Amino acid sequence: MGFLADFVGTKRLKKNPIILQIERVSTFRGYKMIIPIRCFTCGKVIGDKWIFFSQKLKQGDSPKEVLDELGVKRYCCRRILLSHVDLIDDILKLMR
Repeated sequence: MGFLADFVGTKRLKKNPIILQIERVSTFRGYKMIIPIRCFTCGKVIGDKWIFFSQKLKQGDSPKEVLDELGVKRYCCRRILLSHVDLIDDILKLMR
C-alpha cells in the first residue's frame, strides 16, 4: 500500500496526511508561520525575517523602512514579505 492508497479508500490513516502536515506547522519561539523559507525567484532566505517584519508593521512603522532595515533589497523578496497573508490560524480553526 502506497501513499495514494491512503487517500483512495483504505482506512490506514485516521487523518489525511495533508491535515497532519498543517497541524504540525513550524513554530519559531511560539509563532506559527507558513511564510516561504526562500524567495521563489532568487532563492535568498527570507523566512527568518517575517516575525520582525510583522511586529514592526503592527507598531506602525512603514514597510519600506522595515524592509530597508532588514536588508531586503531585491524587489522579488520584498514582494513575498509584503504580499504574505497569515491565514494559518483560520485554516487550523476549519480543520477541527
